[in-house]
Amino acid sequence: MGTNYEAGRRFEYERMKYWREVLGFRVIRAAGSHGEFDLIAYDEERGVHFIQCKLVATVTTAERLLEKFRTVTIPFNQPRTHKILEVKVKGSTEIRSFAI
Repeated sequence: MGTNYEAGRRFEYERMKYWREVLGFRVIRAAGSHGEFDLIAYDEERGVHFIQCKLVATVTTAERLLEKFRTVTIPFNQPRTHKILEVKVKGSTEIRSFAI
């Protein structure tokens, strides 16, 4: 696999570790998903979170993805179930996130 795939995979593992160790969720990674979600985080009290992780080259691209997610994504019709987009610009430590 190419370096973009590897960098994206590292970002997914970074976020998986954060959701597990910092937030206390159980987390599953959908390896090679190429679908809507990369991670599924679950906690009995806080519900289920379907997380899409994106590693991008520029702040502009990050903002565009977040805006598209805000306006296009349809919320789940289930209680305590959320869709989350987490975006990181390569070379940055900042994670931009939006949940529906």
